[in-house]
Amino acid sequence: NSARQLAQDNVDGALQSANQAVASAPDLAEAHYQLGLVLAKMQRWREASAAFDRAAELNPGMAYAHYYGGLMHYRANRPDRMANHFEQFLKLAPEAPERPEVTQIMRTVRGR
Repeated sequence: NSARQLAQDNVDGALQSANQAVASAPDLAEAHYQLGLVLAKMQRWREASAAFDRAAELNPGMAYAHYYGGLMHYRANRPDRMANHFEQFLKLAPEAPERPEVTQIMRTVRGR
């Protein structure tokens, strides 16, 4: 429901649905992942990064929880946590189309 609402640009409804999903299934990685997507859309980087952290903690093999977690930590100015997520993402999804973007961000951050 949250994904459909987000696709329809109903961000408030999507947030409500995602929060309900997390409340009813707190151990479901996908619920936290969806909450992270909604919070990212709202540009609430720290909250989004926490949601993706939880999704990755519950399901360490969820490559895109690491990808989005890395992006959110990058935007929240947490390069240490960003690097951890991106390294996991690259291990889990070596052929992902986002790979060049991820390696470029990591190069830029490490170059500072």
